[in-house]
Amino acid sequence: MTFELQADVRRPKVSRKRRRHQVRVSFSGLDGAGKSSQIESLVAGLGEQGRSAEVLWMPFKFWPQQAKNVVPERLRSRLRPRNQLEVVQVKRSDQQPAPREGSSPTPTGATVRVKAVGALRSGAWTVIGTVAAVSTGLSLRHRISSSDADVLVLDRYRLDSLVKLRWAFPHLPQRWLAGIVRSVAPRPDLEVLFKVQPEVAYARKPAQWTVDELTRQARLYDELAAGSPTVVTLDAARDPDDVAREVWARVRLLLDGR
Repeated sequence: MTFELQADVRRPKVSRKRRRHQVRVSFSGLDGAGKSSQIESLVAGLGEQGRSAEVLWMPFKFWPQQAKNVVPERLRSRLRPRNQLEVVQVKRSDQQPAPREGSSPTPTGATVRVKAVGALRSGAWTVIGTVAAVSTGLSLRHRISSSDADVLVLDRYRLDSLVKLRWAFPHLPQRWLAGIVRSVAPRPDLEVLFKVQPEVAYARKPAQWTVDELTRQARLYDELAAGSPTVVTLDAARDPDDVAREVWARVRLLLDGR
């Protein structure tokens, strides 16, 4: 993770009272769910009310990602964790007698080696995944800490980062990764998940993901949203103006309660 520092540039200090009253809203969902249009609508509405707003695009980044990309693919494939459903066939030695019926088989040297390699892979990826989760949370925390706008609008945030972490590290305990990110990155005042069918999202933005990949991502979003009572899920297939009015109503309640 790299932080860019500019010399001789000092930000005005923001009082703790100001920071505490800032409203933070995150917009999440599939590419093509309509987040950009809803962000534009919200910022325009805030401007009409004389409220300052800042929009931050929060792409998914974590420190090991750059390191992983420079590792040769052959070595990466060896480090990649095995699927738990994959059966590793170990040839029995001619000198190794077959186990008697009802008795426990004696582990061979090859079996022990396979288990040892599997444990090393699992341990290595647990460390990498943990560092990735901490790095992701710190990156999110760092980026939002410098804003002093009345409303900070986050184009992708914790929910999207957790989806990408689950995508990158499917074999790791997801509660562990989610707990790290949520404990490090501050919770927004409002988390909005725009839900849309993968086929609709693909028709809007077909360049990056396939329908199957979007379907898998949509399932991950649903699972994470179901496990977080702070996430508000909105049907992005509705009329965009109706969705914008509902978002504005929720943000206005937060502003009035500051």
